[in-house]
Amino acid sequence: WTSFFLPHLGSLADKLEPILIGHLERACLLLQACDRLNAYEDWLSFRRPAIEAVSSPASVPPPGTAHDLLIDAVRDLLDWLLRHDPEHGRHLIDRWMGSRLNIFRRLAVHGLTEDAGRSPAAKLECLLAHEGLYAPELRHEVFFLLRAAYPAAPEEARKSLLDQACRGPRERQAEALSEAARRYRCYNLLYWLHEAAPACTLAAAAFAEAQQASPAFRPSAHPDLAAWISSSGERRRGPLTVEKLISSDLPALLPWMLGYSREELLKMTPGEIIEEVKRANL
Repeated sequence: WTSFFLPHLGSLADKLEPILIGHLERACLLLQACDRLNAYEDWLSFRRPAIEAVSSPASVPPPGTAHDLLIDAVRDLLDWLLRHDPEHGRHLIDRWMGSRLNIFRRLAVHGLTEDAGRSPAAKLECLLAHEGLYAPELRHEVFFLLRAAYPAAPEEARKSLLDQACRGPRERQAEALSEAARRYRCYNLLYWLHEAAPACTLAAAAFAEAQQASPAFRPSAHPDLAAWISSSGERRRGPLTVEKLISSDLPALLPWMLGYSREELLKMTPGEIIEEVKRANL
C-alpha cells in the first residue's frame, strides 16, 4: 500500500475507493456474523486505539493486523480526497457520520479533523449534530478533533459546545455509567478543552466549576483514551522485605498486611507482599 498504491492515488483513487470501502464493510459484516461486532462488543474498533497514523507512543501501539492495513488505506484515501477532491471527501464524511458501524464513524471524525476547507465552527456543529461529543466509541478521534477545532472556533461555537459538555453523557451514552463515572466523563472532557485552549475563559471557568464540584477528581494521564498500557523498568521498593518478615512478630504484622492499601506507585502491591511472605518461608 505505502510503496505503490498510496503514491499513485492520483490515478487510482476512483478505482480503489469502492474496493477499499467495500472490503471494510464486508469485514464488519463478517464480524457481525461471528457475533464479534454487536451492541456490546466491537472487536474491530476496540483493537484500533487510534485512526490517525501514529509514531507509536507507549500508550498507543502501532497497527499491525490485516484489518489495520485496510483501515489505514481507507483513512489515507479519505485524506487524499479531502486535499484533491474535497467535495467528495466531505460527502463520505457526512455519510459515515450517520453510519451504524463504529469504525466508519471514527474515520468520519478523523476526516472532520483533517478537513482544511471546513471551518472550526462547522466541525463542532457537525460533531454535536451527530451526538458524537460523549460517544465512547469515538472518544479518541473526538478529543483530537476538539483539540484542533475548539481553540480556533468563535466564541458562540465554543459556548454551544461547552453547554453540551457540561451536561455530561445522556441517555444511551450514560446507561452503563454510575453517577460518579458520568461526572468524571464530564470533568475529563472539560479538562481536555481547558488544556487545548488555555486562553479560553469559558473553558477555564467550566473546568474550575467541575473541579470544585468534585475536588477528589484528578486529570487522567491520557484523557483521550479509555484505557492504555504503560510500563516502568524501575523495581518497586516497598516497606516490607524478607529480612523484616523474618525478624518480625508475624501475628502482630498480619493486621497491617491485611489492611494494607497502596498509596504511591513505588510502594508494594498486596500481591508483592504475599510474594515476600512466600520467599521468607513463613
